[in-house]
Amino acid sequence: MRRDIIRRFQAASAVIGLVAFTAAVGLASWAALDHAAYLLQRASYSQRQLELFGHLASRLNRAVADHIRALALEHPSNVADWQRDLEQQLDALTAVTSAEVALVADNRDEENSERDELAEIARWREDIRALALAASSSPASSPQAALQEFEQQARHPYADSLATRLQQAADDEHGEIDEVHRQMDTTRHHLVLLGIGGVLAHTVAATAVARLVIRRREHLEAEVARRTASLQQANDELQRVDDCRKRFFADVSHELRTPLTTIQGEAEVMLTIGGVEDSGYRAALAAIQANAGSLHRRIDDLLAVARSGDGQIALECQPLDLCSLTSTALSDVNGLARANDVRLTSTLPPRPVWVMGDASWLKQALLTLIDNAVKFSRPGQDVILSVVPQGERVSVAITDHGEGIAQADLPRLFDRFFQAPAGRQRGGSGLGLAVARWIVEQHGGSIAITSAPQAGTTVTFFLPVPAPEAIA
Repeated sequence: MRRDIIRRFQAASAVIGLVAFTAAVGLASWAALDHAAYLLQRASYSQRQLELFGHLASRLNRAVADHIRALALEHPSNVADWQRDLEQQLDALTAVTSAEVALVADNRDEENSERDELAEIARWREDIRALALAASSSPASSPQAALQEFEQQARHPYADSLATRLQQAADDEHGEIDEVHRQMDTTRHHLVLLGIGGVLAHTVAATAVARLVIRRREHLEAEVARRTASLQQANDELQRVDDCRKRFFADVSHELRTPLTTIQGEAEVMLTIGGVEDSGYRAALAAIQANAGSLHRRIDDLLAVARSGDGQIALECQPLDLCSLTSTALSDVNGLARANDVRLTSTLPPRPVWVMGDASWLKQALLTLIDNAVKFSRPGQDVILSVVPQGERVSVAITDHGEGIAQADLPRLFDRFFQAPAGRQRGGSGLGLAVARWIVEQHGGSIAITSAPQAGTTVTFFLPVPAPEAIA
């Protein structure tokens, strides 16, 4: 009896320790990775602003020089052309700064700072217009007098002042990049501490995460250094940033698979061999197993994003029964649904519904959409999946009865990394719907979302039905 109590206590301690470790490492890792992605985006915006500052300064100097030359030679000056050129640069700078305002919306101080930059850009626009107006005024009696008048009324009060402020703005952006470096250093230190703690429980998982973060920081530092040193090569630099992002998500996917498989496997073994008789402990193990499977699917989403952007994916399309594929996907998500106290129901036709597609990728799209529906459902509710043939196409709809989505967020739900407030609260990645749309569109289909606050959400995608001879 006493030994039995000791064994049960040891099993309970192991389960509690595994649950606590999984939750702590998962939450801390996702938070750090999310912050790293945020810092990368901030650096990208700062680099783009630096490029535009350089373009503005160069074109302003050229416009002033061209105008002075025209006055000296008594030739007409193309004031309207260089004014339009400068204002187009300001339009591009305004768009980048506005995007950065949206990115930092959760930080009041950062948002106010970026809005101050927008106000400064508006003042630059006023100075450019004033400079153009002064340059367009009636010419003086002689070239010398015209040059003197331009210097006094236009160049000194507007052009020189604007050039100075452009340089100050560029210095401020360099300061932002330095701050990104500092925060990346802080993030790295936090994750190194995570790795040290993880070694005590799961050495392989902690080492992989620490090594991944250190490697990612080195890539980011090298990328920022290259972009800062070559502002005039904007297109090439932006492409390198995009390449680094793809490698980052591919590395995340590959490096996290092993520790996740270990965690999921240990939970499965404990459930299979017995030794944990208490229903609460078994429920905890089932929750670990289900949530590890869900996280595994999110990693598949990350890998899909990286590979799709590189053009590495070639679909292996063949005839497949969409009803059978749907049933398999529902079975795979059933553990997660039970862990969240959500019921999965389906409405399928009695006969097979044939489509031409890649079974693996279509299943991933189904798993992503069902996962989302389960995650956003309240306990005790149903998630309903239906397959409906519609002539030359077939529709697949996944409906939940959760809190719904605000209408203002619906147009951006398929954008990569976009998350509605409810998604951020539940710790999503902002990738699932983007990956699902990519998969559906690669199969020649389309996808849409309908939702309303407190009225649930329905995601529906449509696939073409092949000709009968294609299935035979």
